[in-house]
Amino acid sequence: MSITSDRIRVALAVLLALCIGYAGARLFGFPADVGFNASILRQPSPIVAILGAAVTFGVASLAALPIVRRVHAEAAIAVGAVALARFSWRGGTISPTLIEAGEKGVYLALALEVVVLFGIALALWFALRRFIPTSPTIQVDPKTEQELLETRAESLAPEPLDQKLLASATQIVVMIACMVILCRSKDKVQVFASVFFSSMLASWAAHRFISVRPGVWYWMGPMAVALLGYVSGFFAPTGLLVGDPGHYFAALARPLPLDYLAAGIAGSAWGYAMREAHREKAVLLVKQQAVATS
Repeated sequence: MSITSDRIRVALAVLLALCIGYAGARLFGFPADVGFNASILRQPSPIVAILGAAVTFGVASLAALPIVRRVHAEAAIAVGAVALARFSWRGGTISPTLIEAGEKGVYLALALEVVVLFGIALALWFALRRFIPTSPTIQVDPKTEQELLETRAESLAPEPLDQKLLASATQIVVMIACMVILCRSKDKVQVFASVFFSSMLASWAAHRFISVRPGVWYWMGPMAVALLGYVSGFFAPTGLLVGDPGHYFAALARPLPLDYLAAGIAGSAWGYAMREAHREKAVLLVKQQAVATS
């Protein structure tokens, strides 16, 4: 499949996801006060809000699956996460949420919300991964490993847990640095773009030096960065009453949990896919050479 065809498929899937997100937000009445609060756990009925987000996320992922399943593994879930961008944009920036709460406990509620949202994402990943195509399998032997090294591709052998954790840690560090530079205000466009590009660059950089599979290990960055921003805000609630975090990690606390989910997973998946494409190309080349010489 050509790159142009892949991009068209992803673009169509994203448009469909945004339409599903629009319908889901209106169907479940999220947020209760449009433009004033996009925190799921601070809605009049948090259970309904969580259910609405989960259903919208799941429907968007399922709808995207037949369109993008051959583009890249896990693309459907990344596209499905974009559907919740509509939930976030209907609620506005983080300012109304902080001002309405008026006390530092709101940061702990936001931290819990991050865990809930990314828990939904992981549950969907486990549910859908049987329908997600994986990279072509190839026998791992010393000759194949040497051929891959000569093409500057990564090893095909399963990575140990410590390597996966190190890749996630690398992504977290890079994403924090990017967010501090990019997220300079609570403006919705800047916040959303900061999360997306920071997570994309962080995944690309982490995969460049420590490549692991599957891509779900690169989702840890947005979640950990969000938790750091909110927990540090709880211990240093500067700027809370004016609706603009002012503590040391203020840039990490300006996005809402929905921003981290929608833009963070999409950005992480994109950065991962760009690097993983290089490895898959090398694997295909080795397989073709093996067939030609057999």
